[in-house]
Amino acid sequence: MCPDKNNQPTTNQPPTNRQPTATEKKSIRRSKKVEEDTVRARGPTYSDAFESFWGVVAPHKRKSKAEAFRRYREATSTLKPREADPATFLLDRATAYYSSALGQTPYCNGPAPWLNKGGYDDDPAAWERKGDTHSKQGAGQVHPSDNLDEEGTF
Repeated sequence: MCPDKNNQPTTNQPPTNRQPTATEKKSIRRSKKVEEDTVRARGPTYSDAFESFWGVVAPHKRKSKAEAFRRYREATSTLKPREADPATFLLDRATAYYSSALGQTPYCNGPAPWLNKGGYDDDPAAWERKGDTHSKQGAGQVHPSDNLDEEGTF
């Protein structure tokens, strides 16, 4: 077919290989930048279950939320075969950990390392131990004085 009276191709004609002008390229770049800035300003979207989990984390340990969210998703996937509701299980364990004696210290794990190391599988009684669990021998290790009987002998 022939072009119409405005010299534009009709629908039956193949499109031309016309390149965008400099002004059009600038406009395209500007719209992409605005779209990227909008996505960046919104930040990642977290699930309600993770937000509940994040809410029980000790305030002084609320760092690296995106990394913690990634570890949270991995932990829920790991727990699915053995727990009916992994999100509730993690919330209960995190609540117990961060409200324990250990969870209130500056030496407790943040949420990402706690999830990554499987801290949710630790014995909650260990979180309540009295004494220095973070001695030079290493965190969570048994100190020789823990094996003393009532009279102070081994």
